[in-house]
Amino acid sequence: MDNFDWIRTTEKKEEEMEEKKRKEISNKKKEEKSPLPPEKIAVLALIDIAPEVKELREIPQFFNIKRHVTTIGTGRGMHIKLLDIKTIKTKHGIIVFKDGQFYIYPEEGKIKVNGKIIISDGEILKNGSQIETGSARFVFLTNIECNS
Repeated sequence: MDNFDWIRTTEKKEEEMEEKKRKEISNKKKEEKSPLPPEKIAVLALIDIAPEVKELREIPQFFNIKRHVTTIGTGRGMHIKLLDIKTIKTKHGIIVFKDGQFYIYPEEGKIKVNGKIIISDGEILKNGSQIETGSARFVFLTNIECNS
């Protein structure tokens, strides 16, 4: 194999790897946008928020979790949009449905589940889990049993 063959082989392998990566990203984006199966029911119930914004919404307020990835924050396009810009970040966190369970992950802000600060590994959400994001307090409700 001469140098030109080696270069062509290397370039081809790099192109194949890039194409594989593009396909994986495309499939992940499709999955994130795809709705959950109808038998998978989950609701995030907002039970408290900062007094300054409390008068702007009805408490409790219920948010249906309908996607594989649900975003929480104050930013445009958030699935669960909150109004307290003092304590809640633009994209505070996400709820992800994978492997038959719901997980919560912090993005730009701190999240507590049942009083425990969640790190990047995320936390499995169980029926009745108490969630804090800034001044917002939620209860997670689902019909899915936890495997752990």
